Amino acid sequence: MKKIVVGIVVLVFLLLFGILAYKLSRPDPEAVDYSQYELPLATEATGADSQSPDEFAKSFYQWYIINISRNPYFPSVDVRSEVMEPWTTKEFLKDWRLAEQTLEGDYILQSGDEDPLAAGADVTTSIVSQSVQRAVVKVSVGAGPSPLIMRVEVVRGQDGSWKINSIFSP
Repeated sequence: MKKIVVGIVVLVFLLLFGILAYKLSRPDPEAVDYSQYELPLATEATGADSQSPDEFAKSFYQWYIINISRNPYFPSVDVRSEVMEPWTTKEFLKDWRLAEQTLEGDYILQSGDEDPLAAGADVTTSIVSQSVQRAVVKVSVGAGPSPLIMRVEVVRGQDGSWKINSIFSP
């Protein structure tokens, strides 16, 4: 009986220690140093009426490439919502989290194991379809014989700004 009580006490101690270590290892979102990121300019991130859906998608991908060239793990999971909020819908962030469980590579660039920047950093866009509230944009990243190509669905937010709602391979 004494061994069981000691075992339970040790187990509770280890559990509490593990929880404390986990909480201490996570950065405080208020204290995150955003200076490591190239943050979007207000006009780039708002998707203002003067920006077409393809211009918005191009601005996003140029911004994203700058950041992943500095940090291949951009944006870190603990600050992803805050960093990506000017550009994406909440649904997109949920889809990204789910895709990470099975996807090898970069979800934004729809690339597998290959280096997403190996093709170069040229970004070209063209509108595939568009309505008042939604557009699908073809995005090509890189030059040469094998650029990365994806289709990006953008939707108008409540404030009238464009937001990325989904990204899929053509």
